[in-house]
Amino acid sequence: MTKTSKPGARPLCRACLDGHALILGKLGPMPDATLRAMTGYGLSDQEMARYFGMTPSSLRRLKRSLNVIRPRPD
Repeated sequence: MTKTSKPGARPLCRACLDGHALILGKLGPMPDATLRAMTGYGLSDQEMARYFGMTPSSLRRLKRSLNVIRPRPD
């Protein structure tokens, strides 16, 4: 159930198309900061998805769209 805004564009998840209401409802007003913090704490995508009540694949798509990557170990 994904759509694209133009040919060749990356598919957007349903939550991204609904005015971010689903994202804000699950992750709060700053979803990128929330995901960066939880990633920084070392939580896996599966653990974060379970916490927020979404599938791991939806969480990964959201992380990609918000450019959230796992930090390099020091």
